[in-house]
Amino acid sequence: MQSSRALLEVLVIMDKKTTSRALFSRRGANNNDDDDDDGDGDGDDDGGDDGGDDDDDDDDDDDDDKKKNIMVVSFECRHAHYLSSRQFRDTPPFYLVITGQLGKPLDLGQTSIGITISKSVLESYIVSSNDAMELKLVRRATDVDDDSTTFRPEMTHQVFGESYFGVPYTDIWSHKPDNVINMMAGKLQAGFHTNLDNFCLDLNKDINFRPPGELQHRFTTECNENTITKQYEVYLCTGTTPEFRRYHERLQTFLLWFIDAASFIDIDDNNWRFFVMYEKYTQDGSTMYAVVGYMTVYQYYAYPKNIRPRISQMLVLPPYQRRGLGEKLLSTMYQHYINDKRVIDITGDLFDSEIEDSSEQFQRVRDYLDAKNCLKLPSFQPALLHQGFTQSMAQEACSTLKLNKKQCRRVYEILRLRATEMSDEVAYRSYRLAVKQRLNVPYQKEQRDLEKLKRALKDKELLSLNSPQQRLECLEQDYKELEEQYQAVVRRLAFL
Repeated sequence: MQSSRALLEVLVIMDKKTTSRALFSRRGANNNDDDDDDGDGDGDDDGGDDGGDDDDDDDDDDDDDKKKNIMVVSFECRHAHYLSSRQFRDTPPFYLVITGQLGKPLDLGQTSIGITISKSVLESYIVSSNDAMELKLVRRATDVDDDSTTFRPEMTHQVFGESYFGVPYTDIWSHKPDNVINMMAGKLQAGFHTNLDNFCLDLNKDINFRPPGELQHRFTTECNENTITKQYEVYLCTGTTPEFRRYHERLQTFLLWFIDAASFIDIDDNNWRFFVMYEKYTQDGSTMYAVVGYMTVYQYYAYPKNIRPRISQMLVLPPYQRRGLGEKLLSTMYQHYINDKRVIDITGDLFDSEIEDSSEQFQRVRDYLDAKNCLKLPSFQPALLHQGFTQSMAQEACSTLKLNKKQCRRVYEILRLRATEMSDEVAYRSYRLAVKQRLNVPYQKEQRDLEKLKRALKDKELLSLNSPQQRLECLEQDYKELEEQYQAVVRRLAFL
């Protein structure tokens, strides 16, 4: 018997109708003997021993075959903790044991109580940390209580970790809630506030803040909802920019909340470049700045005295998304490098495995901006697009826009789709074949390599290889997904 502090257990036995009978008992009690056989739903054993041994039954020989492994799970502070693997008898195919409840545990002594609950009750004890956590960009103290300023993170597992059902631990449980502050402290720069009053007092310091770095671009936009003109500025910083190091230590935490597999960078490496966007606004007659987002670029060396900038990370904070600001930030970075004669090309796209945080959202922004820029180039005019991708296209895009060849080919396919009449079966078929031919290049190389290996493979191993028909099906699926991505860019280009 566990101490009086032991949490209560809830044995949930799920039947095929997704309802269950739940038995509440103190941890350590044995309530597996014909529980509630009278069917009255009160959970009493009708003569059974609440903590004793099993009665002698005619079916004792079959009892061992009916033993089931039950997972004990503790739900506390909206997090699941795995406890011990237990043995119970005579259980239906679906079952689960959970320990305790949110809040203080019930004290039912040695009594067993039977109830009927739905399967969804289990899910009510689990809350995603993405939903439990709220973020705010605060300008005034009143913003703290303004729900309209709230937005939620998307990648909290990178800070709090992940929990998976089905992995048993032996005799381990916790009565204490997770220490959220300690879990976050390793990701936050020292000096963060845990007192709201002190935080609000420090808001007064914002009046003295001026963006560090070199101003790269200044522009204005109008909000559609109220036609208010907003001003934005983009600054370029390095690891040696005064005051930027301390600012970046706080800024980079946003990456963990919104970019999957994000990691902090070594700002001491002078090859890093940071493009930071701010909103410039007036508050109580004073000019102030609020961070909008930023992107990081690493300048790789290229022989003999050149560089090849690679886009590493790009983030526009949720309150500023869907305003075209990501395109402005990317365009500012382009303009900085286009005029640099040392730059061979700018790399970094969805299909480059060296990009740690590439995403479809970033690729869409880049596709649109690159396609819009290439529309102005002579070699990308509609009449030439239907003649196929040429080396002159790649050379002009690289020399004028610093596009790498892979991205240039992608832009060509987007613009050719834009110039193709979908009702023209011949033109559309020609387009599909051109794209599929490119998609099939890696497979053709793989086939050549496999031909060399077939002599060493066994018959069973040969059967596991994809057949030509399976490859055609995969190729068709790849093409359909790619065309959907291209069509999204084409629809946006229609507004030019």
